[in-house]
Amino acid sequence: MKTILLALLILSSTLWAEKHAFMVGVNDVGGQYSLYTDIDLQKMRKMLKKAGFNIHTLKGKNASLSKVREKFKSFYKLKKDDTFLFYYTGHGARMTGINKNEPIDNFFVLNDAIIGADTISGGILTDNEYSMHLHKISALKLSTVDACHSASIYKDLSSKEFVKSIIPKGTDTIFKRDNSIQNFQSFRPENLINISA
Repeated sequence: MKTILLALLILSSTLWAEKHAFMVGVNDVGGQYSLYTDIDLQKMRKMLKKAGFNIHTLKGKNASLSKVREKFKSFYKLKKDDTFLFYYTGHGARMTGINKNEPIDNFFVLNDAIIGADTISGGILTDNEYSMHLHKISALKLSTVDACHSASIYKDLSSKEFVKSIIPKGTDTIFKRDNSIQNFQSFRPENLINISA
């Protein structure tokens, strides 16, 4: 009897574990540069549903910085046995950094971003802020990013050395940082797998 009870207690931690997927899709910036992210979201949703995930999606006008932050905070309560997947499909870009060891910050372009000729402001999720949110989530984490400069988004997520993206010829745009953009401490979250495309 004790053996059966012990087995049930061990299994209960995984039987009752939660699986949440937070998906963000930003199709365009100010009505320009469409990426057809709805197709990406539909395909990912179908796959994750089959895997038993609870799906949380922000797209279009709902994919603002304030709503993305609010949603991330709702996952802070997840436990170590739970699973959290973040999926972003949309535009990624780079801007001048604040820290001396990071001359460039990568970021996700959200729906309320304001992009000028050489300046970015408003709704952007920097790599440092992203790493902070992942750090505060105790669950097992999977980060999946489909955006420009996503190969270097992981520099704050898993690498001990800062890795900067390779700039393809003709795409060397680095936006100037607007004063409204907050600076966040960089974290290296544990229990994380990062996939970038």
